[in-house]
Amino acid sequence: MQLPLNMSMSTRANRGSGPADALRRAFEEKKLSFAREMDASATSHGDWASDAAAAFGEGYSTVPRGAAEGNETASAQARRSMRLVRGKRGCSLTTGTWVLDSNRPAYDEQTCPHLKEVATTTNCLGSRYSRPNSDWMGYSWRANECGAQPLRFDARNFLEKMRNKNILFAGDSLMWEGFFPAFLCQVHRASPARKVSYDSRFKQTTWVVDEFAVTLIHVWSPFLMDFSTDSKVLKRLKIQNPALGDTAVNLFQPDPNWTLLLPHVHLVLLQSATHWPNADKWLRRFFTSRKWQMLDPQPNTFDAYTGAMNAVRQRLSRKPSRRGGRYVAYFLSAPPRLAGCQNTVKISPPDHVAYLRSKNAQSKIWFRTQKQIFGRKQSRVRFLDITHPSLARADAMIGSQGTASQDCLHPCLPGLPDNWVDFFYAAWLGDKGF
Repeated sequence: MQLPLNMSMSTRANRGSGPADALRRAFEEKKLSFAREMDASATSHGDWASDAAAAFGEGYSTVPRGAAEGNETASAQARRSMRLVRGKRGCSLTTGTWVLDSNRPAYDEQTCPHLKEVATTTNCLGSRYSRPNSDWMGYSWRANECGAQPLRFDARNFLEKMRNKNILFAGDSLMWEGFFPAFLCQVHRASPARKVSYDSRFKQTTWVVDEFAVTLIHVWSPFLMDFSTDSKVLKRLKIQNPALGDTAVNLFQPDPNWTLLLPHVHLVLLQSATHWPNADKWLRRFFTSRKWQMLDPQPNTFDAYTGAMNAVRQRLSRKPSRRGGRYVAYFLSAPPRLAGCQNTVKISPPDHVAYLRSKNAQSKIWFRTQKQIFGRKQSRVRFLDITHPSLARADAMIGSQGTASQDCLHPCLPGLPDNWVDFFYAAWLGDKGF
């Protein structure tokens, strides 16, 4: 059984010390020694790219409403999933239809007690946002090329295949309060997951699914690159009047809080986009070199993002060593920033989708840049497109249907993030390596 990388003393005493304790100490020593050093082979972040073209690279179908076909048992879901792998490997997940599904929502606050703790601002089940109805929780995605049934995450099947393995999640708020709690809640309903540790130094939180000896490790890393909000660092960079929210981002070094875990994990899920566009506004970003020296002139946000994500891809693409690193990595695309999500339409009509495709330039640029970097063939990183299906789900956003919040980026839970987990599961099953 592979124990969590970071456990409290009482937990380690109950489950045995030795290897787990040594692994924790080794990680801390490496982190403290190399936190500000560039990973050995990541000496370059690639050429700075120009701004991405403002057009999506893939087709998109309009989204009529429908009804999912009946209920399935867990075993039936597993059999359907395996047929998907054998018969539909490589099928496109991005073109399809949103259908009403009687099996949604997949959980609630009673069946997933972690929801209140993790999804503190995206949990829409209570009275926080006063949603007038619950239809936004009831949809699943049916991919046109991947069978007649909607995609659905079979948590027990997944856990069985990942038995005795470690899974790493790293990214921004869309990961921490979107994809990750949706994943955790569905896993917890299949087999209880318990939180075993939180380390503020490394921004690392760990859960364990005891029945399957699966460890889930989440690292808060909004840029996926090394970054600092420390006023001493900002002053050393000669930033005038540093304010709350100012951040220095190292564009040459991926964040060691997650990269130092790579030799010890078997599956990696990453997401980063929401914190980058805020540069030069109320949240200021200052981009630095490998040795934490201010870049002059400062690159624009999209060039900085492109260079940083190239550095992330290069780090993930290293060949595994004898000490570990035999993982598969998935990078989740940026969901659209749905301008005008304040609407009462449960599923956006085609004209609204067309409007978003033509006007929502920021989402297009982020998507195209991510696809160019992480969608390359012969890469250890898989690119997961959650942007296209999400375009039609303005109803799923926190700020939709007249709620008090104006948030048109983060979706409610339960809801759309559960569908993102479905997309990942279908892609993971269809991977040739499984």
